[in-house]
Amino acid sequence: MTADPHSSDCSELLRQWEQAYLARARDAATGRLFRGIVHNLNGVLQVASFQGEMSGLTLERAADLLDRARDAAAGQAAEPLNELANLLAEQQQGLVQFKERIGQGSEILRRVLVLPALSPRERGDRFWNLNDIVRCEIEFLSADSFFKHKVERKLEMAPELPVLRGDSVPVHEVVYILLENALDAVRDRDDGTLEIVTRAAKDHLELVVRDNGPGVAAADRERIFAPFFTTRPQRAGLGLYLARQLVALLGGEVHCLEDPGGAFQLRLPLTTAGE
Repeated sequence: MTADPHSSDCSELLRQWEQAYLARARDAATGRLFRGIVHNLNGVLQVASFQGEMSGLTLERAADLLDRARDAAAGQAAEPLNELANLLAEQQQGLVQFKERIGQGSEILRRVLVLPALSPRERGDRFWNLNDIVRCEIEFLSADSFFKHKVERKLEMAPELPVLRGDSVPVHEVVYILLENALDAVRDRDDGTLEIVTRAAKDHLELVVRDNGPGVAAADRERIFAPFFTTRPQRAGLGLYLARQLVALLGGEVHCLEDPGGAFQLRLPLTTAGE
C-alpha cells in the first residue's frame, strides 16, 4: 500500500521538506559568499600585518633617536622630549595589542579557510583535538552579540585530551549545533549561562553542553532528535536531528540528559585516536 501524495499528512511532510531544503540551500549560498569574503579579508589582514611590522620598526628607530636627543638636551628642552617619549611608549604598547589582534584574526581565518578546502580523503588524514574544536566554535559564535556580551560561559576543558584522526568537519557541525541550541534556550533570560565540559573516559571523549533555559520535558528527550520536531516555532527542527545523524556516522552518540535546564552529551569513540 502506497501513501497518497495528495493526502494532508503527505502534503504537510512535503512542504516541511521543501522548506528545509530551501533553508539548507540558503545556508549553502551564504557559506559560499562567506568564504569569498574570508579570502578577501585574509589579504587585508596580510597587508595590515606587514604594515604593523613596519610601524614597529619605525617606532623602535624613533625611540632610539629620541633617547639620543634626550641625552644631548639640557634644561627646558628636556621636558618636551620626555613627553614625546611617553607618547612613543603608548604608541608602541598600542601596536603590540594591534599585532595581537591581527594574529588572532589571521588564526580565525586560517581555521575557516582550511575546512571547505579539504577533500574528504584529506580530512581523513588529519588530526584534531576536541578542545580546539570547541574553542573554535565558541569564537565563531561570539559574532552573536547576545552570546558575546549577555551570556556567562563556564568552561571546564580537560587538559591533554587524546588527539583523534579523521574528518573534523562533522564534529565542528555537531558542536556548533549543540552550542547554538543552548544559546537559543537562554535568549529570553537576563542571566543566561552556558556550561561547556570536555572530558576523556577509557574508550571515548565526552562533551557536555548545559544551559539554564527551560529544559526539555522527559517525554521529549528522544522526540527532540526527530526531524521537524521543535519546541521553538521559529526553528525548523532539523539541528538536533542532523547532529545525531552526523555523530552516528562517527560511531558516537548524542543524548539529551535529565537536567533542570537543557543538557546534551556528545560521546565520540577513541578508535580513531592518533598515535
